[in-house]
Amino acid sequence: MHLMMGVAFAIIHTLLFQTFDLDNDLVIWGIVFRVGHWVIAGMGLGMIAGTHPMM
Repeated sequence: MHLMMGVAFAIIHTLLFQTFDLDNDLVIWGIVFRVGHWVIAGMGLGMIAGTHPMM
């Protein structure tokens, strides 16, 4: 699941950079996307315990 979330965010990150032609402040944009990935992946991984009976 973590790998899939990383791939999804990499694709979204690339599409947004190409769509909005973002060439400035790449470090800041990288941090913004990383925090978004951390929050969404953390919520997804936190829900596994409630949905999987063997956890």
